[in-house]
Amino acid sequence: MHLGNSTKVLIDLAEGRHIFCKSLRNAKNPIIIIGTEIFKRKDAKALINLTRTIALNSFCANTSYNVLHANVGQINACNWGYVQVLDHLYI
Repeated sequence: MHLGNSTKVLIDLAEGRHIFCKSLRNAKNPIIIIGTEIFKRKDAKALINLTRTIALNSFCANTSYNVLHANVGQINACNWGYVQVLDHLYI
């Protein structure tokens, strides 16, 4: 489910005003995933605090909080033994 792409969505979720809050509270294994690009923003600290508030306010003791790396495909390729040198991929 796409909730939106603005900081207002995060604020509404943190304050419990978003329609998705009920689903989040009722979730059995909720997870919050943020991308590493968030750390490049000037307001990164505020956004991180909002996402933590959402996790705490979900009233679910087992809310997971994870960061997804921007180059996750490249990380997986390294784990599988592929090595990228310049613009070439070697096995």
